[in-house]
Formats: sequence, structure tokens, C-alpha cells
Amino acid sequence: AASASSSSWAGSSSSSGSGSGSGSGSGSRRIEDQKVTIEDVNTADKELNESTHLEAIKHASKVEVLMLVAIAAIIRVSGKETTKFEAVMERMTKIDRQMRKTEHNRYKAPSHAEVSA
Repeated sequence: AASASSSSWAGSSSSSGSGSGSGSGSGSRRIEDQKVTIEDVNTADKELNESTHLEAIKHASKVEVLMLVAIAAIIRVSGKETTKFEAVMERMTKIDRQMRKTEHNRYKAPSHAEVSA
């Protein structure tokens, strides 16, 4: 999904003018000639906020959100794409204890930055 977002953004910015004509053919442009328009920003924002997986996360139960956060934390630390269920349960327990200590009784869905980090 990330590569699709990147390619659509790159496509919209590269099609927004031909630059100063210093390219060496095949549509290549210098980085200095590329500009980000408000349309590019709006398109990127729409792609980030309206993705199917983020909508699913926003509507997930508290336990599902806690599990997803635990899995993301384990993957971020380990660098591996897989983990054991026991490790997820341990991380969920640690997160739950932290939340109770700081009196945050509510879990909320992670933001796009938290999911993709």
C-alpha cells in the first residue's frame, strides 16, 4: 500500500508541469524543479486517512487495538515480521499495566504514524 501511495503521489507531482526543460529525456526532472502542490498534499492526506486497514483499526474493539499496538511494538523492536502469541500476550499485559498506572482507562486507535512507524 505504501508503494502505491508513493507512486501515485510521485505521478501527480511529476505531471504538474514540464519544468525548465533541463531533463535528459524520458521525463526525468531535477529535484529542484519538482514542486508539491496543495492538490498533492490533499491527495496524500486522503490516501492516508481513507485506507481500508486504518478504517478497520478505528472501528476495532479495545482488546483488538491493544493487540495491534502490542504486535506493532514487538515488530518494531525485533525487526522481524513474525512473533509468537505468548510474546504478544506479555506485551499486551505490560501495556495494560502501564495504562492503569497512569490512569488512562481508555484505549484509542493508533494514528497512521503509529501504525506505519
